[in-house]
Amino acid sequence: MVYKEDLPQLRKKLIGSLKRQKAPEEGLRLQFVHGYRGFDCRNNLFYSQAGEVLYHVAAVAVVYNRLQHSQRFYLGHDDDILSLTVHPLKDYVASAQVGRDPAIHVWDVQTLKCLSLLKGHHSRGVCALEFTADGKSLVSVGIDEFHYIVIWDWKKGERLAKARGHKDKIFVVKSNPFRMDKLVTVGMKHIKFWQHSGGGLTFKRGIFGNLGKQETMMSACYGRSEDLVFSGATNGDVYIWRDTTLIKTVKAHDGPVFAMCALDKGFVTGGKDGIVELWDDMFERCLKTYAIKRAALSPLSKGLLLEDNPSIRAITLGHGHILLGTKNGEILEIDKSGPMTLLVQGHMEGEVWGLAAHPLLPVCATVSDDKTLRIWELSANHRMVAVRKLKKGE
Repeated sequence: MVYKEDLPQLRKKLIGSLKRQKAPEEGLRLQFVHGYRGFDCRNNLFYSQAGEVLYHVAAVAVVYNRLQHSQRFYLGHDDDILSLTVHPLKDYVASAQVGRDPAIHVWDVQTLKCLSLLKGHHSRGVCALEFTADGKSLVSVGIDEFHYIVIWDWKKGERLAKARGHKDKIFVVKSNPFRMDKLVTVGMKHIKFWQHSGGGLTFKRGIFGNLGKQETMMSACYGRSEDLVFSGATNGDVYIWRDTTLIKTVKAHDGPVFAMCALDKGFVTGGKDGIVELWDDMFERCLKTYAIKRAALSPLSKGLLLEDNPSIRAITLGHGHILLGTKNGEILEIDKSGPMTLLVQGHMEGEVWGLAAHPLLPVCATVSDDKTLRIWELSANHRMVAVRKLKKGE
C-alpha cells in the first residue's frame, strides 16, 4: 500500500532511475541516398572539378563518387532543396531551398563546409541559381508571386540588386559569359534580357517578330559571342536570338526542350522525348543523337530504367561524358562512344509511404505516390533491382 505522503519521494526515485547518465555512444550516420529530384527541377546536375557528381534530393545535397559508388553529403539545409549550381572557377556549390525565408547556401565540395549563407530577400523558395562568369556574384530567382531576381555579392552576403522577374514562372537564369552585367531569364511565354548597373536591374523583352510564336521557354544558353542567346521552347524548337531579337528557329525535339548546355564548339540538348542531341555552334547541324533506352544500358549500371525515353530534365558535360537527369529520378552517364550507365535513382514525385525490410537478405521494398513498387539492394551495391508500375486495384 502506498500513502499519498510517500508519492513525491517515490516519484523522485522513479525519475532518478529513468534519467540517463549520458547519451549512448552509438549514432546513425547517413550512408547512401536513393534518389534525384528531377520531377520538378532542372539544371540541377553537375560535375565537381574532381569528376564527382553533384545533385540534390529532399533536403540533402549529394556529392557522388562514380568510381566508388559512394556518397558524401552537405546537410546544412532544413527543408527541400529546389535549385543547385556550381561555381565557374572554384570547387564550390550554391544550393537553395523552400521556406518562408528560404536560405541559399554556398559551400565547398571538398570540405562540405558552408562558406556563405544568404537570406532575407526571397519568400516561398528559390527555383534557379547562377554564378556570374567571374564567380563574384550569385543570381537567384524566387517562386514568390513576382518571381524576384536577386544579385548577391555572395562572399559578403550582401544584396547588390533586386527586381521583379516576371508575373509568371521563371525556369532558368543564365549569366552572360563575356559580360558580368548581363543576364537572361526564360519561363512561361517569355524571355527577358537583363542589364545590371549599380543597384538597378532592368530588362528588355525578347522581340519574336514573325519568325516564331511567343512560346514558353524551358532552357537557355549563351553562344560564342556576347550577343548570341539560344533558348529551348515547349514546342521542340530552339530559338536563336541576337541581342534581344529572334533571328531564327530550329526544330530540335519532339516536345519541350527541357535541357541545354553549351560546349566549346557547340551544344547538347535534352528533351521530353528522351533524346540527347549534339549540335554545332549555331544549331545548323545535329551531329549526333542518343536515345535513352534500356537496351543501351551498360552492365555496369547501378539500377534499371523505369521506361524507355524518359523526359530529360538536366544535362551537363565533362570528364569525357554527358551527364543527364530524368524526370523519373534517374541519373545517367553517357560515354560519347555510346554506352550509357545508370548511376543512381529513386522514386519520382510524391512521398514514399511504405517500406519493408527483408527478414534475411540485405534487401528492402518501397512503395510510393509515384505508383511504383521497388526492390532495393542495400549492400555496397546500393541499387534498385526490380520495379513494377502498379495499376488501380492492385
